[in-house]
Amino acid sequence: MFKCSICGKEYESYHALGGHKSSHTEKKHFTLSDETKLKLSILRKGKKHAKWKISQNCPKKLYGLSASHKHNVSISLQGKHPTEETRQKRSISLSGEKNPMYGRTGSLNPFYGKHHTEETRFKISNNKERNRKIGIAHLGIHKPGKENAIKGATKISECQKKNWKNPEYSRKVLSKLCAHPNKPEALLLDLINIACPDQYKFTGDGTITISNLHPDYTNCNSQKKVIEMFGDYWHRGENPQDKIDRYANLGFDCLVLWEHEVKGNSKEELIETIRAFNKKTQRTSPWALPLGIRQAKPD
Repeated sequence: MFKCSICGKEYESYHALGGHKSSHTEKKHFTLSDETKLKLSILRKGKKHAKWKISQNCPKKLYGLSASHKHNVSISLQGKHPTEETRQKRSISLSGEKNPMYGRTGSLNPFYGKHHTEETRFKISNNKERNRKIGIAHLGIHKPGKENAIKGATKISECQKKNWKNPEYSRKVLSKLCAHPNKPEALLLDLINIACPDQYKFTGDGTITISNLHPDYTNCNSQKKVIEMFGDYWHRGENPQDKIDRYANLGFDCLVLWEHEVKGNSKEELIETIRAFNKKTQRTSPWALPLGIRQAKPD
């Protein structure tokens, strides 16, 4: 038996004792001088070094693999996905201060002030198209293509229409997107307040819903009247009379003004149109006609 002279442990072989004694020796830490670092930098200049990366299923792989080796690795990993437990562990291991990019914003970001080359932009653009097709495939379409892309878009459209029928969903979305009136809506609101002071309020943020309709301005003086402003871009091709008829079926009067009317027509003409609408009592009126032709029907 061979006994350690430091701690007294015994081992059957001298080799085992030698390995044990090495644990008692302190590891010497040293740093290279600036001169040595400069020499090593000159020697390594122009040489390619192996770069390491962590793949999904293998702990470490080299970038410097041959094309055939990469192809074989790709085939072996096809159809394999990490478990949910593994995903959670990876997420925790790279969250907060553990993330290598934590706190590296602005000028601290390694890409700050740099720009992608045209070649890199082209590759990114192609990857976006590929990701779009993959996203469509995740909707239940396993063969991305033109026909399936149309099916995927149709499926998304149907889901969105179903969601918008839910008052809570529509109110939540509008409260985020339309929390405040945009410039044309704010201009029209000022004109409405001049024509009918304290009688209408902005409700385009979803605060008021009338059978899945969200009026831009609603009468708050116990009158069933609403005012809609059609944006030239978002409502292009639409017939305002269709919106007026929908409100009429619900017992509401509706005035529709186009964005170009609010911006281009005189304020006096707009104010007179709003006043005439506010005074009328019948719902059947030519409010979808151009502004210059509109006239209020007698009470």
